[in-house]
Amino acid sequence: MTKNPFQIGVPVTGPELADRQTELETIFKEVLAGSRLFLISPRRYGKTSLLLESRNRLQAQNIPVAYVDLYQATSLAHFLDLFGRAVLEAAEGAVEKALRMAGEFLRGVRPTMTVSARGLPEWSIGFSQQQPDLLKQRDQILALPQMLAEGRKIRLAIFMDEFQEIRALDGPALERAMRASFQHQPRVSYVFAGSKESLMWEMVQSRRSPFFRSGPTLSVGLIPPEEFKKYLSGKFLKSGMSVKP
Repeated sequence: MTKNPFQIGVPVTGPELADRQTELETIFKEVLAGSRLFLISPRRYGKTSLLLESRNRLQAQNIPVAYVDLYQATSLAHFLDLFGRAVLEAAEGAVEKALRMAGEFLRGVRPTMTVSARGLPEWSIGFSQQQPDLLKQRDQILALPQMLAEGRKIRLAIFMDEFQEIRALDGPALERAMRASFQHQPRVSYVFAGSKESLMWEMVQSRRSPFFRSGPTLSVGLIPPEEFKKYLSGKFLKSGMSVKP
């Protein structure tokens, strides 16, 4: 039986990613410029693949990238844990320094690092039982990227996938806190990606939204037919399958 030459239903990178050079170049350019880019895409158009391939390319240029999937977040505290761990893991090039700096900065929050069975660092963040003020901890976690980037004198990128899901966590309050924090982070670039198009456009176009006109937008459309044809033909050829016109 001939093996299917295509990976279906999962994010892909490298040669498995069809075209998207324009979008990849735009993301790369906006990250280098320190932008807050809104990536808006219908479902199944390859948004997550774009983010993962962009992360690979940026990291190849020594720009660490933290990736956060907001579909995983079930509460504000869970989101803060996901966000904080992703940022710390992106800064793992200086593990001891990152841990020390984070420990000094995050009052009432306990970042810890363990080593996995594969020998890789794994971060966790414990919220203090003695400091129940989750909103204060929220502001500390949101400010963590700039603190670490400034401490290491680097540019740091944060990719937030399915960004519209923040509205299910803490409503407008979390959006306002993000906007207030992120606009004072010159060393950190953000890509906010979402597949619920109406919500994403409302975030950047409604005057009532905290993120109103806060950054450029990139809309993901269909792959141009000729480019997609080249991609399909190449995959079939590589697999040894013939394709009739």
